[in-house]
Amino acid sequence: MNAKPSALPNIKTKEKLFNRGILTVLNAQFFSAFADNALFFALMEIISQGSFGKEGTYILQGTFALFYILLAPFVGHVADNLSKGQVLLIGNGIKIIGISLLFAGINPFVCYAIVGLGAAVYSPAKFGILSELVSNNLLIKANGLIEGSTIVAILLGSALGGILAESNVTYAILLAFSAFFLALIFNLFIPKLSPKRKDGFKLGMISKKFIIVLRRLLMDKKARFAILGTSLFWCGVAVLKLLLNDWVRDVLGEGTEKVSELSLIVGVGVILGSAIAAITITQKNIKLSLWAGIGMSISVILFLTQENLYLAYTALLCVGVCGGIFLIPLNALLQERGGKLKSTGTAIAIQNLFENSFMMIALLIFGGLSALTTIHIGYLMAIFAGLFSLLVLALFIHIRIRNVFA
Repeated sequence: MNAKPSALPNIKTKEKLFNRGILTVLNAQFFSAFADNALFFALMEIISQGSFGKEGTYILQGTFALFYILLAPFVGHVADNLSKGQVLLIGNGIKIIGISLLFAGINPFVCYAIVGLGAAVYSPAKFGILSELVSNNLLIKANGLIEGSTIVAILLGSALGGILAESNVTYAILLAFSAFFLALIFNLFIPKLSPKRKDGFKLGMISKKFIIVLRRLLMDKKARFAILGTSLFWCGVAVLKLLLNDWVRDVLGEGTEKVSELSLIVGVGVILGSAIAAITITQKNIKLSLWAGIGMSISVILFLTQENLYLAYTALLCVGVCGGIFLIPLNALLQERGGKLKSTGTAIAIQNLFENSFMMIALLIFGGLSALTTIHIGYLMAIFAGLFSLLVLALFIHIRIRNVFA
């Protein structure tokens, strides 16, 4: 680990999508995301058996997002000023500490918040390293690979975590711990790329730099569009996951295993959507991805109107497909704009700040409606789909008024 960081990959290597760096990051990300989701379903089972009430799962999701918001200036700076492979190693190490505290009897909300701290450290480096490993021509495809790997991990982590949690929560937690450990091993083999910046770690300077990059990104029409679009997507995914949990328990009368099954179906759709986006969407026609956002909302409505279980599953698959097409190009666009500032890590941290702030607001709204009212879960999901559609339409209006892609 003390070896001197090597120079950036040469041009020939960066023109290869499946180079050593990308493959190692893919594996590390797979096991880390797998563990995140297996752990979430294990903790959700613990909460459902306790006295936390229906709102407990909303609080759990919120604790994970907390440090993405609080530490956004710092984690982005760390990703830009240290070797990103080293940052990924630190992030996974923090996650292992968080899950280990569960065995010491620490409150699950506190443990998941510490895992969220590790994820907040991990995320800017995870996506920021892509622009250092491949050329801009391959960035959307590299994003598709990372998102595809992540979604496969979410699928398997959700499915196995949900199944094990209902039979034995301890087994599910041990599964997540093992996956975090494997991710840590792969982190050791990520190329030790030299950081693009060496600005030091003075608090005042970090805050100043964060504000400068934030202003530049928000003044950049394409970057602003990408931030708003990805924030809307992840906000919608977080709320939909928890609404599905309520729907399964209230309407079907089933538990964590069925929730993980439905998450699995959505995840398969996102994999398909990511593949479609990687093949068909480019920087020139990226605004087409917004139509997929409308498709997500329509698919949720279709899901609610189905009495046939298989048609309902098909609708959820469509939610995932549209989601993948919506997300991948916007991620790549933001990395490309952030890369021009030589602050990709900070750009991703700012993206995480907006995404998780939107998510927290949505969780407060829908968690409050779920806990404090008697509105049927089907109506809550319909309200969610309607609001999501309106916000996507607002993005359409925004890019037209501001001539984002003129």
